[in-house]
Amino acid sequence: MKRHCTHRTARHSLAAFAATVALALVASVTQLLPDITAQSADALSNLPDSLDRALAAAALE
Repeated sequence: MKRHCTHRTARHSLAAFAATVALALVASVTQLLPDITAQSADALSNLPDSLDRALAAAALE
């Protein structure tokens, strides 16, 4: 006895596959975020002092 794949089953399978791929991409990006955040925080300590004062003055205006 052969089982025929209905359109509903095919759409469900495609949606499940797309959701799996999307979750895998989100998980990959989430793993990269802490590294990017740490690098950004390290770069902030290398800012010149005058830039800090300029940014503070601009915020007050």
